[in-house]
Amino acid sequence: MALLKTLQVRPGQRVLHIGLHTGAWATLLAHRGATVTATTTDLARIGSVQDFVDHHELRVQVEAADARAGWPPGAPYDAIIALDDGVQEIPGRWTQQLRPGGLLLAHCELAPGAGNPATLVRGTAHELTGTFCSFPQTVTGTDRSGEPFPRTTDSASRRTTAVPPMPWRDDRIVWVLAHLLGMPAAVRTGLLVPPDRSVPTGVLSTPDGSWAEVADLPGPDGTWPVTESGPTRLWSLVEEAFTCWHDHGRPPWEHFQLSYAPGHQAVTLTGHRGLRWSRDSPESAWNTPET
Repeated sequence: MALLKTLQVRPGQRVLHIGLHTGAWATLLAHRGATVTATTTDLARIGSVQDFVDHHELRVQVEAADARAGWPPGAPYDAIIALDDGVQEIPGRWTQQLRPGGLLLAHCELAPGAGNPATLVRGTAHELTGTFCSFPQTVTGTDRSGEPFPRTTDSASRRTTAVPPMPWRDDRIVWVLAHLLGMPAAVRTGLLVPPDRSVPTGVLSTPDGSWAEVADLPGPDGTWPVTESGPTRLWSLVEEAFTCWHDHGRPPWEHFQLSYAPGHQAVTLTGHRGLRWSRDSPESAWNTPET
């Protein structure tokens, strides 16, 4: 319901739903009076979903197409929905197929696994501006878990931290900020559970051999044991992000503004001491925050 409220779909509008799954969202949008085009690469589902919507006389057309291609024959659209997979850069074809003033609801990621759904409005040119949405969503297509990278042989440092151990799962705003502040995009996250299932441990690792472990059991003083090593102090970046978030009043998702234009992306944290980061492509690093 939060998704439908965000879209504010009105009768007669044209909507492109990228990613079909069960066809439930396309059906709900059609019930709101929209004319819906749904695309999918799952050819086995097209026939059954199309038969269902035809039987119920819903204005839904299902097409086989790659997600990044959109569906030009139905353009321009009043709204485009793309929540199946996270995108670090909005495909230009989506923007071209959205009418000026049209709404894009997409899972926007600053790095794989670091993002949330966002609502973006197309301007008169091919630029998009908007904010992250308050409702969370997990996108499995960009999960950064897996086998940890090989570790550096350098000696590890041990200390305690006031930051909870798994921000990629529990404090995702902090995780987004960590990437804006320099967390390597290739970081892998994980959870180690001992054979005796005693104290699980959150794990970070990167290709340069850096790693960090934080036990998911606070001590009497409310801090967690952390161990890290390697040229990139991964948990220190998480702590920096947590401090940034706290110092700016623990802002919610809606305080993070996004903008996309061909060859440029930016994130602005609004507030009494706003910050702004930008970069020219998903492969480049976010710049030092500007105040």
